[in-house]
Amino acid sequence: MDMFMDEISELVKETFENVYGKESSPKEEIPKSAGVVYHLEQKGSIFVIRAIESRDLSIDIPKFIDSPDMLKKLRLTEAINPMDELAYFECDDIFIAKTIVNNLANKRFPLYEEHVMNISDPGDSWWLKIDQDKMSLYFKLCRTESLDNMIKLGPIGDNEVNHDIFNKLYGYFNLIFEVKDFSSQSGSFHITPEDANDTLYREFVNVFKEGEVGFQLMNHLRDLENKSDRESFKSSVRRANYFLLEISHMRGFWVEIQKELASNSN
Repeated sequence: MDMFMDEISELVKETFENVYGKESSPKEEIPKSAGVVYHLEQKGSIFVIRAIESRDLSIDIPKFIDSPDMLKKLRLTEAINPMDELAYFECDDIFIAKTIVNNLANKRFPLYEEHVMNISDPGDSWWLKIDQDKMSLYFKLCRTESLDNMIKLGPIGDNEVNHDIFNKLYGYFNLIFEVKDFSSQSGSFHITPEDANDTLYREFVNVFKEGEVGFQLMNHLRDLENKSDRESFKSSVRRANYFLLEISHMRGFWVEIQKELASNSN
């Protein structure tokens, strides 16, 4: 486990030197980047993401196209031109790509989760509520009457594990922007900044809202890693930074899936 975390720490450093991941089409020049290769299957009100992680998209996509086993995993064995039905999403490293695949691949998702969820089965999606001066994350949603005031983020992480991590990150968040109030309840997390117009706070919110790490936030996270000579502090910040980057990738990937679903319905 320590060796794994050491690898993550090194990869976090590289992350801030890279352009943030994005979805694209294999018809364009394939980047030399880690990522997720996927095929979206939709049947009625249900969809499934067939996905495989890649260390180098530019190398692996041509290999996948020529491999019957990989085409079978992607459910493209009967496709006339598999390349036309593939998409990819760039990631900062293979570990994040694996996290996306492990959490989202080969699972059945309803198009309209909010139409079928109830108190006994509140669904897998996270939900975001942004008040004038407070941000709230709900890892499981039971109060369905509040849906109109929330943004569905998708199933972007393990609810219990991530809730526990958020509970421990007050000090880290306070290093990014000044925190006025912080609370964590069963299945939810709430944070209020001293200044809701603080650029770093707004970019922090956008990590969850859009799956994007803004330029100023990225620079600030990098500076947090570098400003201390204490290796224990650096290690803690690196892990927290990586956690935030992982969430942003998961959300960014889900945003692209929703765009593709919307395009298919037109």
